[in-house]
Amino acid sequence: MKRNARLAHLYIPALLLPLVAGCPLSVNSNEIAVTYVPDPQHFMQDFGTQTGMLMDVSCAGNPALCAAVPAPMGTTASCDSATQKCILTAQLAAAQTVTLANESTFPSSVANAAVSNVEVRVMRYWTPTNTLTFDTPPIDVYVGPQGATKPTDAGVTKLGTMPPLAKMTQTMCRAGGAGTKDSYCEMPLTADGKSALSLLAKNYKTPFNILVAGTLTARGGQPMPAGKLDMYVQPQLVFAIPLR
Repeated sequence: MKRNARLAHLYIPALLLPLVAGCPLSVNSNEIAVTYVPDPQHFMQDFGTQTGMLMDVSCAGNPALCAAVPAPMGTTASCDSATQKCILTAQLAAAQTVTLANESTFPSSVANAAVSNVEVRVMRYWTPTNTLTFDTPPIDVYVGPQGATKPTDAGVTKLGTMPPLAKMTQTMCRAGGAGTKDSYCEMPLTADGKSALSLLAKNYKTPFNILVAGTLTARGGQPMPAGKLDMYVQPQLVFAIPLR
């Protein structure tokens, strides 16, 4: 994502076994299954190159004091009511628009077909770059209609959550180089999110959005937020297609 600009589980017969991407397999006398892995969606957050530590400033009785705290790019200084100390917060929020039918690898066996159902198998994610000076917060992933940019927008449903990632580290859930597509992790998915993504994918000619959102909090004595995070998310889908 470009900073500040980017950010259904239906019944499938048991015979819809794992398939090679794009390769159809007969599941009964009148239906085939086609597994498709869409193009990965890229999200990026850049906090710049500032250095130093966040000042430990008491704002007890005078929250306005926090206005004097240096707030790096993309962050906001405020008074934490619980600790009565100044903190920095940053919203990691972005959306990417996906149109499955427009992707170069979209299966011809699905194009122009009357899709019966779509199963969401997994949601993969990986982080090729992480130079952040702080641990990431949990980052929630959502799906929604085209035009949705926030989790609170109409029609947006939470798909799952990427767990916190330690500063200066990359994802490594499978064999392969850290942070690469080969070492991707799998996000636990919500039932509502799977159902929503299935319905959106079933209408594969209609654009929809994948959104990410999280809140960073930095406190006094911690490093000033800096560095860059690149992350990719990529679902695996199985289309059920009636035979003609």
